[in-house]
Amino acid sequence: MKSVVLLLTMVCSLAYAEETRLYLDTFSYEEPIYSQGRKSELGDEVRLDISAKYLFTKDTSLSFRFETSPEENRFKNKTSKFEWRIQHSYEHLSLSADLELQTSDYDNGGTSLGFDLDSDKTYISWKASDSLSVEFYPYNFGGNVGRTFDTYDVTRLFFVSGAPTTMDGTQGTDLKVISKTIPGFLFQFGSEERILTYIAFGAASFDYPANPTFDLQNNATSLVWERHEDFGGKAGVSFSRKNIYGSFDIVHHNNSEETGALIESAGSAYLISQFSNMVVEAELTATSAGQQPWRLSSTSNWFEKTTTFEPYYWDDNGDTQKWVGKTDAALMLTLGIRLSETSTPYISLKHQGENFIFSDPTSAELLRTNFERESHGGLTRLSIGSVIKYGKFKIRPDFEYRKAKNKVFTNANDLRSNNNLSQFDDTDIQLRLYFDYSFDETGVLSL
Repeated sequence: MKSVVLLLTMVCSLAYAEETRLYLDTFSYEEPIYSQGRKSELGDEVRLDISAKYLFTKDTSLSFRFETSPEENRFKNKTSKFEWRIQHSYEHLSLSADLELQTSDYDNGGTSLGFDLDSDKTYISWKASDSLSVEFYPYNFGGNVGRTFDTYDVTRLFFVSGAPTTMDGTQGTDLKVISKTIPGFLFQFGSEERILTYIAFGAASFDYPANPTFDLQNNATSLVWERHEDFGGKAGVSFSRKNIYGSFDIVHHNNSEETGALIESAGSAYLISQFSNMVVEAELTATSAGQQPWRLSSTSNWFEKTTTFEPYYWDDNGDTQKWVGKTDAALMLTLGIRLSETSTPYISLKHQGENFIFSDPTSAELLRTNFERESHGGLTRLSIGSVIKYGKFKIRPDFEYRKAKNKVFTNANDLRSNNNLSQFDDTDIQLRLYFDYSFDETGVLSL
């Protein structure tokens, strides 16, 4: 907790620094504090995103960003990213470069600074008129949708580098699974004060065996490899008024089978509105899972199960998990009462379909029974909490009760090295804490 207090002190000093060009840009902290299945969880799975900005001129700035993200980070709670972002604007042209600092880039522990190769914050933007802008993203045109049910990068694809003649699960010294996102162009029409629409599209190439009968599990042999392509697109619309904001986004890419992608397509509708002192927030997000998603390790750039090579998501009987290739949805409805400018208590109801995939530990491929034969089977989450605002700071304690159709939650009184022998529960409770500082006021009862 000392580190958290020190970090919050730094945040406050930056946020209220006067007569300086250095200021806090964003700060987001999220952490599970306690759950029925795991007891105290402080320090186990912190999500932290903090950035500070220095203004050289009104048109040129340099940002420093630090982030941990458990679903992306290879080693869970360690630092995911050290980033430097340079931004410059001149009349109708805007440039942004997102650089990533690697402090252990090679086996010898070397340090390097280069472009973040899957960032949607590197772009060139041209405002052609008051109602039209064109943006080029060389690495990632922004393939995620959803807020509460954030899908992460739908257009993320994988391939094996090194062009091996055969694969049996053994990771050779020159073999690794490479992850990349689809770059492309984005055209935006309208204005934020009225209706804003956009369309984005692009393509990414990847290495793939030339053998027409290649199969990663049953026939992973090919003497020659070639370059294939994955085409992706995204479209959306949003509108904003004084007391209402809404958006709808869809994204798709066409080659989830060869790229091992977790999600093939997704769509999300979001609405938040205030009536008198009542705030209503709702979201409906749907995902279609990839045709042959790869089961990758969270601690290395290779497949998770290699002793018996199982590159795909299978249960303990060797059968494909039921969510693969399926479409399912999740729904959220939150009601809050604005007691004052600083306090908004709320109650929230969420339901996730048994095959719904997104970037959260409750996703269907992660929250499963002890033999991995079934997902949660349908998960209902009821939470109460309060949004406490102080200036641009927002603190949100949240207490949630979870009920699953199947027994998927860890039993704190029955932990074994072999999950097949453990007894799981179908209910869980969790206490989480959110802390945010941001100029973006849209989201989670903050209209």
